[in-house]
Amino acid sequence: MTENEYYIAWPEAIDIDVNIEWSQPYTHEVLFSELAPEDETAYLYSIVAKFEKEWTPLYIGMVYDQSVSERHKSEDHKARMDLLKQRYKDKLFYVTLGTPSFKKGRISSSAIKAIEQLLTYCNWSDKMINEKNIEYCAISSQVRILNKGFIEHVCEETAYGVFYRGA
Repeated sequence: MTENEYYIAWPEAIDIDVNIEWSQPYTHEVLFSELAPEDETAYLYSIVAKFEKEWTPLYIGMVYDQSVSERHKSEDHKARMDLLKQRYKDKLFYVTLGTPSFKKGRISSSAIKAIEQLLTYCNWSDKMINEKNIEYCAISSQVRILNKGFIEHVCEETAYGVFYRGA
């Protein structure tokens, strides 16, 4: 154990322990053409673009009662895309879809919301247009997220709860 390593103080107290499988990035055209099989299982998504050869999240969001492709047809999401296009005129935008598999906990709107909050907070950059969950994270559960698949836009692992530092 090194002094820079952190450990979950009470691993048995984790309420939500989830693996998220992120899809390859899709253009909106592919997402809307029903060629993204993950659209049926995803509860999370990230709008991404490349900046200096690195994938950067520009927006992290969630769905619960609809598919990501349906969500992206809504007026507020069209406005988000218009804002991104105005802000980053030279960029191509993609969507990567996140499908959770729970090791502990279960799929519920509150669990998905907690996961979205933690993902937004931990992966925040000044290029993002998220307005919530950017200055603090206040979740009532202890959460651990392990990101898999296409993870060039998110931290591989993140958690929220009580930790201790190795000595």
